Amino acid sequence: AASGARERCTSNDLSWTTGHDPQPAPLKVVPVAGTYSGKLNSGEYGQLTFFASPGGTSLLNIWVPNIGVACTPAGSFPGSVNLSILGGSAITPNASFTATGTQSGVFDNANAKFTYSLAGHFEGATPAGPVTVAGTLREDVVFAASGATEACTSNDLAWTATRS
Repeated sequence: AASGARERCTSNDLSWTTGHDPQPAPLKVVPVAGTYSGKLNSGEYGQLTFFASPGGTSLLNIWVPNIGVACTPAGSFPGSVNLSILGGSAITPNASFTATGTQSGVFDNANAKFTYSLAGHFEGATPAGPVTVAGTLREDVVFAASGATEACTSNDLAWTATRS
């Protein structure tokens, strides 16, 4: 209110136009057969490796040694576990994959159930050259210790790999 009177302002109707810069169609990423190796992005522990089958249709022999795990309740348990998926995981037409499952084994001298998931996506070549793959993995362990059920997890860990 100016000088005690109500005032109203308007732009009235304004016309406008916009343009669109055409973008190139994204390149279809085709998984290349071969051995891939990489590391957990958290920088913890070692390498992960896997093999992409001829034709890029599945992953085989996934191996991640020494995945750090934290246990609840805390105790003097091993601080790491290995992830080994010998069977295959299908690579979808959009170049993504998911491997999940459970295995029985031994952890801290007790029978244990290991649950794992590994998911990722072939991202194609980088400016530096090699074909890159990235994703996440997780491993959970449940076992009995001192008469109580214990649970350990790696939580979700990001990883990257390139073709060897």
